[in-house]
This record gives sequence, C-alpha cells and structure tokens, in this order.
Amino acid sequence: MHNWRMCVLSGLATVVVGTILALATRSGHIEADLAERATAALASDGQGWGTVTVDGRDLTLHGTAPSPGYRLMGLQSVDRVWGVRVIADAADVLAAADPFVWSIEKSASGLALAGSVPPGPARERIAAILGEAAPGAAIEDATTEANGAPELDGWLDAIRFAAARLGDLSAGRAELSGSGLSFSGAAADAASYDAYRAALAELPAGYALVSDTVAPPPVSPYVWSAERHGKALALAGSMPDDAARAALAGAISRAFPGSGIADGTTPASGAPEEFDIAIAMALDALSRLEDGAVTITDKELSIRGRARHFDSEADLRAALATGLPPGFSVTEFAISPPAVSPFTFSAATADGALRLAGYVPDEAARAAIRDAAAGLGLAVDDRLVVAGGAPEGFLDAARAALSALAGLAPGRAELSGMALSVSGKAPSAEVLAKVNATLDTGLPAGVTLAGRDIEGPPPPPAPEPEPVETPAVEAAPAPATVPDGWTMELGETGIVLVGRVPDEAARSAILAHVSRLFPDRAIDDRLVVADGAPQGFAAAVEAAIDALGRLVTGRAAVLDGTIELTGEAYNERAIDEILDRLKRALPQGFTTAGGLRVAAPAAEVAATECQQLLSGLLSNNTIHFESAQSVIAVESYGLLDALAFASQRCPAARIEIGGHTDADGAEDANLALSEARAAAVRDYLVRAGVAVDRLDARGYGEAEPVADNATEEGKAKNRRTEFRIEQ
Repeated sequence: MHNWRMCVLSGLATVVVGTILALATRSGHIEADLAERATAALASDGQGWGTVTVDGRDLTLHGTAPSPGYRLMGLQSVDRVWGVRVIADAADVLAAADPFVWSIEKSASGLALAGSVPPGPARERIAAILGEAAPGAAIEDATTEANGAPELDGWLDAIRFAAARLGDLSAGRAELSGSGLSFSGAAADAASYDAYRAALAELPAGYALVSDTVAPPPVSPYVWSAERHGKALALAGSMPDDAARAALAGAISRAFPGSGIADGTTPASGAPEEFDIAIAMALDALSRLEDGAVTITDKELSIRGRARHFDSEADLRAALATGLPPGFSVTEFAISPPAVSPFTFSAATADGALRLAGYVPDEAARAAIRDAAAGLGLAVDDRLVVAGGAPEGFLDAARAALSALAGLAPGRAELSGMALSVSGKAPSAEVLAKVNATLDTGLPAGVTLAGRDIEGPPPPPAPEPEPVETPAVEAAPAPATVPDGWTMELGETGIVLVGRVPDEAARSAILAHVSRLFPDRAIDDRLVVADGAPQGFAAAVEAAIDALGRLVTGRAAVLDGTIELTGEAYNERAIDEILDRLKRALPQGFTTAGGLRVAAPAAEVAATECQQLLSGLLSNNTIHFESAQSVIAVESYGLLDALAFASQRCPAARIEIGGHTDADGAEDANLALSEARAAAVRDYLVRAGVAVDRLDARGYGEAEPVADNATEEGKAKNRRTEFRIEQ
C-alpha cells in the first residue's frame, strides 16, 4: 500500500526544481540580450569608450569618457535600451593634462613619442604627419590620451614643424608644452644647421620658442683666426654658438674701437674648454700689433705681425706667459719691430770712439754694420735699435756712410732713408780727397748725397811781415755802438738776448717765440732796433731759437750770412736732429758754424728725487701733439730730451707714462688717443737712450680730469702727459 503523502511531496519537489531551472535559464538569456543591445546602442551613438555589465534587468555603465558630455551621452544611449530597469553609472572622465606635453625624439633606431594626445583622431593624424616627415622610420608610440590639448589644427601644425626640424638633426628631441616649443640635439652638417636656424625665424602661429640647445656640427681640428690691417679686422673659422659670438663682438668693440669688422666665422661644436678665454688673449695680442694675425688651432696659438711699439713684443710675451688657460700653448711667435719713418742711421767719430745710432732692420744687419765699423779702428758704441721700414739697399748705404767717414776726426755720417749727409774735419789733403771721391763716385745705387760739410786742413801759416816802426798815435775812444748781429745766450735758468733787430715787430716775434719754447726761464731783453739786418734775418733767427730749444745750455748768433751755434745737447741723437733741422731751415745764402757736444751725465739720484725732477720739468711745460693725433709736435722735442736726460739719473726706477685727454668726443676714442700718445712719448724716450723695459705707457682717456672740462682752460689742463715713478 503506497504512502500518498510521500508521493505528493516527491511530485511537488520535482515541480519546484523544474520551475527554478526554467526561471534561471530565462534570466541568463535576458541579461545577455540586454548587454548585447546596450553595447550596440553605445557603438551606434559613437560612444565606443563605454562597456556595460548586467544583473538581471539592472545595467551598469563602465569606461572612461573623453568628457563629461560624452559620459552623459553614454548614459542616455543605454537608457534607451528596452527592458532595462535600473542604470548605474560606474564610468569616469578622461583627466586633463596641465601642461599638455607631447614630445618626439629622434635616434638611430627611429622615432619615439611620449606625453599626451587628445582623444579622437589626433593619434592617426600624427602618424600621417610623421609618415610624410620621416617615411619608413620606425615609430614607438608611448603617448596616452588626455584632455587639455590646445586647439587641434594649430597643435598638429606645431607637431608638423617639430618633425620637420628633427629632419635637420642627426639626433635630437622636440617638445611641445602648451604653446611652447623646445629643441635639443645636434645638426647633421653645416648646411642642415643653417637650414634649422633659418626655419626658427618663422614659428607656427601662436607658438613660441622656449628653449634651443641644438649644437652645430662638430669640427676637428677646431680653428679660429683674426687678421688685422690698420682699422680693418677679419674673423674666420669656427665659433661654439651665437652666445659666444655675441660675447666676442663685445670683446672686439672694447679692444678695437672704431674698427670695421668682417665676421666670417661659422657655428661649430667641438671647441676645447676655456676656448673663450684663449680668444680674449688672442685679441689682446692682436691689439698690440699694427698689423698681424692670430690663429687658435685646438689648444695651439699662433701670433704673427708687426708691433705697434718697441716694447710690444716683451709686453705680449709676459701677458701670454700668465694669461693663457691651462693646456694652451704658443707654437708660433713671429713679431717684427715697429716701422719708423724716416729710417735714420748715423755714425759719428769723437774722442777715439765711433758711436752708432738710429735703426737697423734686424740683428744680421747690425752685425754686418759692426763688422764694417771695425775697419775704422775705433771703439764702437752701439746704440742701434731694430725697427721696420728700412729702405731697399739700406745695408749698402750704411756701409757707404762708414766708408765716407774713414779718416775724418771728428766726423759724422747720417742716413735719412737713402739720403746721405757727411760732415767733419779732414786732417790732411789726402783724407779730404779720398772722402770727396767716395761721395762723388763711390756711393751705391739709390743713395743720394743730401749734404757735404767737410772742413779741409788749415793752410800753412803765412810768414810774419817785418815789423815797421810807425809814429805812436793816441787811439781815439770807440763810440758806444750796438753790437753787430743778434745773439741769444741760453742758461739753465735764464736767457739773454743781445743785438740788433730791424723793427719792433721783429722784436715782438722773437720774444713770443722764445717765451713759447722756454716758458720756465727768465728773459733778459737787450735788443735794439737798428738798420742793417741781412736778407733772411727773421727766418735765420727763428731757426737759431728752435735749435737752442733742444739744448741744455748754449749760444746762437746771427751775423751777416752765418748762424753760429754752440752748446750742450742732451744726447747724441739730439745733435744729429738739431743740425739736420738747422740746415734744412737755413735761409738762402746762410751757412752754419760752431759745434755741439753731449752734456756729461748727471749724478744718479734716488727715485723720490727723480720724481721731483720729472714733475718739475712738466710743471710749467706741456708735451704737445698734432691736433687729434699721437704725433708729437716738434716744439716739444727739447722737453722730451730733458725728460729722457732726467730719467737716466735713476736708471733702476720704472716709470709710468700716463696719457690723459679732455672730455670732448667719444670716450672710447679718447681712451685710444691717450694710449697712442703715451706710447709715442715712450718710443721717443727709447730713441733718446732710455731702456724700454723701464717704461710703461698707459692711457687713461678722460677718466682722471684735474680741471673742469666745461671751460677751454680746464680742457687744456686735462690734455696732459704725466710721468710717475713706480714704487
């Protein structure tokens, strides 16, 4: 007998299980259907960024929307799906990049992209741009999408510009950060670097260059050079970059004010360390030359040219010894001495010695001249200075001068260029004939005879006449008369003028001339107006006063057609120049007579007393120059001779010669003028016998006035040359 309850329960369990299985099957089908239709709706609405999950009839939206608007549109897309009961929002929004940075790097393996790209078609458009700029290049794209990009078309134009610039580089990187462009890397070659630099002049609209560290192509060896001819300066070779070129332009403007510059340098990398310091030293060296060239090859410096002053070579060697950067060296140093004009040479015999003065072109010429001088059998006092500017045939002319001097006692032979002047006293008729023959027929080609003043031997004395007795006559007293002629006595502290002048105008002109040349000496005027002045009297007196202007003490007399000059000069060179100038200034029909000698050296003094001597000479005297030039006025030669003579009294002291100007004109030009004038004074003292290593010429321009530049009197005081003993 069956238990009906068990049967009912068994059947009921079967029904429940079947119902549950049926409902479960039905629910899985519904969820899959809802997910499929929701996904299709998102795709249809262009919301491919979104995905969904379904729980029964409840739907959840996932994914990262490009913007809040896209997120809302995604929710609206799934909300339109039939059968969805509840929609949950689990989506987020793409973050904004600030700043919005995109970069591209070029290497041997291809192109590497990094940074951010805006969502949408930007990535595909960038790929197309790079395909045109670098066809076939491998591209590694590590960019990620982000919001915050600039306006798309302009941004893509900037990417196109950056990719094109990388095409000029062998390797490099370009970056866009907001609206700023930055470049780094190295150019493939000089032409590519020029193209790259030119393209930077026209950046995409709205974009600015933030950084540019692209290096020019490397060169080896690394060469830079500068060549100077007067006021023209030409640069060539390589420079590291535009910043270095700008710094170089500043250094040139300071070292060469007023010069015309032709800059032919090109950018190149590979410069050694401290190359800029080496260039500054090279420019300083070039500024000390009249003409020349400097070249730096890696770390080797070459210097060639002609010195501006006689001590330029020594100063330059000292500067290079301490100023060049470590590792740099001077491999060529070919400096010729400054050129002088006129190129003079003199030989004078006196007191058993032969004194040589003036210039020689080189040491070989000096040796040859000394060999020729040895043939005269006299002790040689060599005061020759090596200088440029010697005329062709100078050595033959110097030998001829020495040959003409043979036998004269005393005698003097002088060359000015190729013009020869010989003077002296022949002790015999044979010597006189020999000298005249040499001068008439034995001079080398190119040598001209500018002057001959040779005194022959005196005639034998005439026999004395027999005495004749005459009746004694009492002599009448001589009437008081004015002395004949005109005489000027030059003492160390005063001047006496005696004799005749044709009128008061002549007297005033003489007094004015004497006062100008001797502002520190008292004048005793004993001149008298009287008739009988010879033709050319005024010119003869002027020449006599000028000659006395270069003597320590002396006497000049003008009588009839003769200028008689006696006295002491400061140095042998001064004697040569005084007599030469006097002869050239002689009026027609006048001759010269008398003789000059060199003053004995004064006793040595301490540096402090030497300073007093120099300052005293300049207290009432000024060294004058030609207007706006560094040419010393002839009227200042006597003052310079006295300064040289005083400088010799403290032979161990070093002296600074300081040039100063007024404030008229450009400051740079005034500084250059003061330097040139100080150097001209130094060169004069060197020719007068002061050792060049004792003198330091410096220009101060208008920087140290001693009076007000607002007045003409003040300006005149500021235009000065000062001597200072360096302690």
